[in-house]
Amino acid sequence: MPINTILLVEDEDDLRTEISSMLSFEGYNIIEANNGSEGVKLALKNQPDLIMCDIGLPIKDGFDVLEELSHHPSTKFIPFIFLTAKSERDNRRRGMSLGADDYITKPFTKIELLDSIATRKKKLDELKLSLESNVDNPSLALNTPTTQNKINSEILRLFPHKYTKDSFLLRFNKSYPKFFNKLLKKHPNLSHQDLLLSSSIVLNLSGKYQSTILDIELDSTYKKKHNLKRKLNLMKDEDINVYLRTFL
Repeated sequence: MPINTILLVEDEDDLRTEISSMLSFEGYNIIEANNGSEGVKLALKNQPDLIMCDIGLPIKDGFDVLEELSHHPSTKFIPFIFLTAKSERDNRRRGMSLGADDYITKPFTKIELLDSIATRKKKLDELKLSLESNVDNPSLALNTPTTQNKINSEILRLFPHKYTKDSFLLRFNKSYPKFFNKLLKKHPNLSHQDLLLSSSIVLNLSGKYQSTILDIELDSTYKKKHNLKRKLNLMKDEDINVYLRTFL
């Protein structure tokens, strides 16, 4: 899944120019904003594939930008990376709780910047593959170029938040009829919510989606995932997604 257009929201002119030149050289189309208010307007107008945003911005800070965009259906699922010189734990925690996908502390290297973008792209690719393998209606097959927002909209169409938790599980079970039986056979202690979280992990849904489906705060989703790994007897460094996919 390509990331072609990046919105860069940074009020330091020299740094913004440096980052823009760096990413343009790598083939990305860069849209620049020098304050939070302009960043919101450009995001809504241009629908970029990814947003990089400083926290200490004039007019609207980075937290305000992320929070405002998260309430617009057209921008709420665009990957969002914070660029900031503030490395305090509270700022990082607040940013991630608002739904940020990554957090890069200044000064950073070109490799760190490109690696963060590559990670976002990998997650989008995994999401696309997950959808293509699960869509049970040929007319919904994602075999044509599309934007990340369209993919996310398709997930919500297939597994919308308006579903009850039970109907979400039924829908998932239709796509993976053996998953729950095999999982419960090995881990009979899993709760209804554990199964719900497990299915969302298998679908490669982000923390934002998982919190919506489970109807809990984003921070609570991370705790639930940690508890689920413990119930599954996984070590700290073991990938829960890889493990759960063995039950498909």
